[in-house]
Amino acid sequence: MNAHDLLSNNSSSKGELTEPVDIDTFIRGVKAYDRLNNVSSLLMDFDNHQILYMTPKLLFLENAKPQDKKRDCPNPYWSYIPEELLEYLLQIKRSILHLRHEMSLEEYKTHVCITDYPIMIDGREFYISQKFTPLVVDSKSIIRLGLFTITPSARKHIESSVITDLGKCYLYNPGTRIYESVNYTTLLTDTEKRILKSAEIRMTNEEIADYQNVSLSAVKANITRILKKLSVKKVHEAVTIANNYRII
Repeated sequence: MNAHDLLSNNSSSKGELTEPVDIDTFIRGVKAYDRLNNVSSLLMDFDNHQILYMTPKLLFLENAKPQDKKRDCPNPYWSYIPEELLEYLLQIKRSILHLRHEMSLEEYKTHVCITDYPIMIDGREFYISQKFTPLVVDSKSIIRLGLFTITPSARKHIESSVITDLGKCYLYNPGTRIYESVNYTTLLTDTEKRILKSAEIRMTNEEIADYQNVSLSAVKANITRILKKLSVKKVHEAVTIANNYRII
């Protein structure tokens, strides 16, 4: 079986593929993405539960010791999740299935799921931000091929959100155990968004004050509120979160 055939054996539980799948092309594309970005990438074949491609040097895992590994998983990062958190994260993973009924097929094909969670490496806890998006979805909304990327997380708690191309956002609620619709667009005021956009292009507080024609104390006060609202400690972390959730 060559790479082109991997997704061709549809079972009765799966839908039809709406277009031919050239997995070799996907692999070349992910390799090129790796060359351009400082991330770890995993190309996942969900039909066969296997990784078709992964970044040669995976973030954090280069320093892992044999005793750090808790389990064998297709996604190597899940091998290092603390045992006491595994079931909770599996519940989050299962809960995304209900969103099939909340989204159109086109939305589901292009959604992004961002999950921040900890792994244990050499006795230390590291929070990572795992982003996932489908690459191939069949006519029954079953994901057949998908891409994961891993970067350091700006958060220090478990959180999972789903964002669609139309700007809809869903946040996992551990109380109800489902993803619930949220409106991130109103989380920051227009002034806070303008200040954060200025910070994104590396303006200093003094430059932002001059550019926005406000006082330096007003800039600092707004940044303090931004950090609190986004549950982060540093401005660059706030920029990352705001871009991830399309707040700015």
